[in-house]
Parts: sequence; structure tokens; C-alpha cells
Amino acid sequence: MSENRDKTLSLLGLARRAGCLEIGGEAVNAAVRHGRAMLVLTASDASEGTKRRARGCAAGGGAEYIELERTKFELGAAIGRGETATVAVCGAGMADGIRKSAARDGRTVPDGNEGELI
Repeated sequence: MSENRDKTLSLLGLARRAGCLEIGGEAVNAAVRHGRAMLVLTASDASEGTKRRARGCAAGGGAEYIELERTKFELGAAIGRGETATVAVCGAGMADGIRKSAARDGRTVPDGNEGELI
């Protein structure tokens, strides 16, 4: 695991402790619907239906979507939970830090809501 991937997961854990993270489909949808979510993320091994719903939800609510190159197990472990497929980051500063960390991993941050792999 690269240092930047570790940092991205660490930042997600920090976001949870700071109260800036919504976990699970229903909580993510509510955060996007109410305009709180800045960034929606899914695990690489989430089902295609989950990814499609997350992309659509993000696009409809003006949030950015990123598919992490981490599994549900790794995402859940980073935030102190069991397997987790979808999360939303609600703080603008925290979302920016996570986005930048993912970009430093050598991948392209999606422009808009295409949902490229990060």
C-alpha cells in the first residue's frame, strides 16, 4: 500500500472522528440531498448497482464522486467499521484534503462526476 493511499484512508478516519463523514447508502443520500456532502466515495469492490447509485446521487446533488482503489474491508477498517461500500465527506476542507491525497497517488481525480478510479 502506498504512503498516499495510507494518507487517504487516514484522512477518512479523521473525517469520521471530526463528524464530517456519512456512512452507508441512506446516510450518504440524505447528506447529498441536504447539500452537506462535498465528496461521495465508493470502495472498489462495491457492487455495480451501489456505484451507479452513488454516482447518480452525487451528480444530482452537486457532489464529486470518486471510486477508491481500496476494498470495502479497507475502507471500513479506516473508519472503525466493518465492511463499508459508500461514504460521503461533508466538510469542504476535509473533502479537499482527501481529493488531493488521492490525486498524489498518481491517478487522475475525476473532472465532474465521471467516477474514474482513484
